Amino acid sequence: MIASSIPADKLPNVQIFGWDKIAHVCVFFIFGILILRSLYHRNKTINSKKQIAMLTVVFVVSFGIFDELFQSIIPGRTSDIYDLVADAVGGILAVSFFNFINRYARNKNGRTVSNL
Repeated sequence: MIASSIPADKLPNVQIFGWDKIAHVCVFFIFGILILRSLYHRNKTINSKKQIAMLTVVFVVSFGIFDELFQSIIPGRTSDIYDLVADAVGGILAVSFFNFINRYARNKNGRTVSNL
């Protein structure tokens, strides 16, 4: 949220297309991983990994919508649908990565990452 609050004239002028989208994907990927870990370890009412994955993507996208709406009220900043798409991609990649790790990277006790 801090980066969203910076007025456009205070941001560095980056001429390379796509760097801001890469930043969105990376930040929301990390955000998605943190949400997944939290839901796997703290929520006893959701038993399905599919439900946890869907909740994670919904939460990441909802936060991305909020972030874009927030940016629209900051002087010199605008909302961008492509930023929201990049946010969603970051959340989906987080779910995919987490599922990959749980499926293929088991520790020596045979437990998955979500059980650690």
